[in-house]
Amino acid sequence: MAAIPRPSPTTAAPLGVELDEIQDRAFGFAAATLLASGFGVALFGILTFLVERFASLQQAFTLSQSVGPLSGKTTYAVIGWLVGWAVLAVVLRNRDVSEKITYSISGVLVALGFVLTFPPVWKLLGA
Repeated sequence: MAAIPRPSPTTAAPLGVELDEIQDRAFGFAAATLLASGFGVALFGILTFLVERFASLQQAFTLSQSVGPLSGKTTYAVIGWLVGWAVLAVVLRNRDVSEKITYSISGVLVALGFVLTFPPVWKLLGA
């Protein structure tokens, strides 16, 4: 059986670009995606808590009467996520980003947003 030739590491990268540079840039964008996702989840949790805590905000967050304040919370969280992603993608695209710190921050933000969507937590925090 004939062996399949494998390309050398130098042929896998475009001319003038080292393979390590491509991988760093790729993770910088991935880090922006992860951090923005965590930000979006945390923003949704914070908005959910605020609307439950302050009843006067319910009307302001109601974009659709059939859905109620959930329509505003999700819309504003998605807008925040997209804006955060755009800003972080520009900032982190050419930077050396620590994977461990990125995963940690993203995990904390997702956990915060997740916890703030539960009614028992609202009651603990005074809602």
